[in-house]
Amino acid sequence: MTNKDALAHLDKGKELLSDGKCDEAILELDRALSIDGKSADAYLYRGHAYVSKGDRDRVTADDLPPIEQSQVYDGRGDYDHAIADYSSALALNPATPEILCARGHAYRRKGAYDRAIEDYTVALGVKPDCRDALNNRGVVHYRMGSHKLAIRDWEAILKIDPNDATARQSIEIAR
Repeated sequence: MTNKDALAHLDKGKELLSDGKCDEAILELDRALSIDGKSADAYLYRGHAYVSKGDRDRVTADDLPPIEQSQVYDGRGDYDHAIADYSSALALNPATPEILCARGHAYRRKGAYDRAIEDYTVALGVKPDCRDALNNRGVVHYRMGSHKLAIRDWEAILKIDPNDATARQSIEIAR
């Protein structure tokens, strides 16, 4: 088995998860991890699958990778643990926009706005069209009173998708 095989299982797992087929997605993501045990993306999406199916006991098992544990901590409002675990996942793959955004969300919920902006900005450096990072960085700028910066982020979303109703509504509110 090769990394190409691991990527194929990862892609299939993500597709199944987006179709709401959590159990099948978990099987595919487990296959990806059996080939590449350091795939931060596979851990991330497997954690999403467990959370989506409501299998919180499985997600909190001590032997799970940090990214899966972090989602549980985040959901419970235990932001310090979530941030620590997202950071561990980023140590495996620092250029993962989804994990950067997840840690940014935890920082935002904790009120550590500067750190949240930093994570969203790094995510955008890796993936300039990351709507999650743009939207949430805009939210943080807005909460900090930097309405012009918030509007700039939401306008960037409209360049990617001119029909994004959330970005349009956020701009209206910020003006």
